[in-house]
Amino acid sequence: MTVQDDAQGLTGYGTIAIYLVAFDLIAAFGVIGWQALSWLQTGQWQSPTLITALASSGVQWASHPNSWIGIHGLLKHVPLSVAVFWTGMLPALLLMLLHNWTVRHRRN
Repeated sequence: MTVQDDAQGLTGYGTIAIYLVAFDLIAAFGVIGWQALSWLQTGQWQSPTLITALASSGVQWASHPNSWIGIHGLLKHVPLSVAVFWTGMLPALLLMLLHNWTVRHRRN
């Protein structure tokens, strides 16, 4: 990836990070929106977790764990909206750190 400034002075890494955060927020709010819509229809709040999402995606370990039982127990309590949010935010934070490092070293 080349490091070129766009109109706002962001490197390619910073631009990717901004798009990643935007997509991530849309996805996280999409999960919460689905929960709200489901609640309006049924009167019951659905709380999908990361494990329920993995199980419905066909990941065998999520349905019948035979190893890493402690991790399974932790992930069973992580709300899907939180998991979606942090799945996008961590790479975005790393890209922003890379952006800052690139800008600092370009000046020298």
